Amino acid sequence: MSPSTQAISLVIPSTIYSSGSQVEGEVLVDFRQSTQDKIQEVHVKLRGFAQTMITRDKTTLREVHPLVFSNLSLWSHGGEYPAPGSDILRLPFRFRLPDMLPPSFQYSGFQKSASVLYSITVVGVRSGTFQMNRRIRVPLVVLPRDVHGMQVRQAIPSSGFRTVYVEEKIRRGLWGDYATARVEFSLPDIQKLPLFCDIPYQVKIITTTAPLTAAKAAAQPEDKPIFPSPPSNPTDNNLKLCGRILLRARQFTAMADSDITYILGEGTNTSKTKVTVETYERVWTPLRTREEKKEAGGPEERGVWVQKIKFSAKMRLTAPPSFVSRLIHSEHYLYLQVPFPGLGNNLKLRVPMSITSGIDAPMSLDQPGATHTDGDTPAPPPPLLDLPPSYWDVNYRDWGNLDEKK
Repeated sequence: MSPSTQAISLVIPSTIYSSGSQVEGEVLVDFRQSTQDKIQEVHVKLRGFAQTMITRDKTTLREVHPLVFSNLSLWSHGGEYPAPGSDILRLPFRFRLPDMLPPSFQYSGFQKSASVLYSITVVGVRSGTFQMNRRIRVPLVVLPRDVHGMQVRQAIPSSGFRTVYVEEKIRRGLWGDYATARVEFSLPDIQKLPLFCDIPYQVKIITTTAPLTAAKAAAQPEDKPIFPSPPSNPTDNNLKLCGRILLRARQFTAMADSDITYILGEGTNTSKTKVTVETYERVWTPLRTREEKKEAGGPEERGVWVQKIKFSAKMRLTAPPSFVSRLIHSEHYLYLQVPFPGLGNNLKLRVPMSITSGIDAPMSLDQPGATHTDGDTPAPPPPLLDLPPSYWDVNYRDWGNLDEKK
């Protein structure tokens, strides 16, 4: 019958670690249970691997690149005992992460996958030929250290904006004059945007109608939309963060795009999306030559209506930052789609961006250190960094290549 109390357990704080930082924890050995379980030694191991898989036709290639490989022997039978009156022996440990590490990361797609995995594993070595060792493995979250992260965070509120735009000619049907639609997207003018802080952005939509006479313009009801009318509801626009990865597995290479986070519109909770809307009165702009400007316009004078609206909001990035490693190249871009009536009239804008961790030291997640025992499936920490559930599943196939030898 299996013991009601586990022989060994692992206590480790809920933390997002930065490269170059210390990983500290404690292994608890219950002497009564460890004696029944025939545990002779306790080891702890820090592991980090990047690994990729690509399938083409009927051939699957995998490649694994070790990033961290550290072992500590904490205890052997007869070497140390609990304090008098206690059955629990507390064994602290400490590892130092290397200075240059890619972030925790996981992607899985059709016939390809890529991951960067980190973990702490405790091994209770059992005597006997057919006795399986006791193991506790806990995934860790690691981000590259960003020495300028705090300075960048502080600079965001006072930073100017950089603006990219798309402009196209559109019309409602198959015939008729073209109107013009322009979408401008603005972000802080910073080379790399950090995680875990509010980043302001703006979407400005400017439309110019097809030319029409002043008489027709005057006949337009003020409360009736004029094609192409900018969308007045901010959630009609779709803004999302996307990722592109390039991966290599031996002689195979592959590329994949994926949606990471929905920021505005589709896939978001509209009740929690705070957007400031600035509307502008539409402006009639006559189309006159130099000679015509000297004369007053009449009902047959031609012109255009110019309409404009601006949305302002903030986003918070929580995806693993951009990085380049031996096997994986991960980059990001924002994808914005603004709808207009008519077939194929939606304007689409892709904004390349580079994301950095924004941290120069480990981040505590402000909760007590979790205790893990043999057979536990570690629960993910509070939703601070977006990683798929499989990252926390120690039985997931991507963890299978990690070295588990004692």
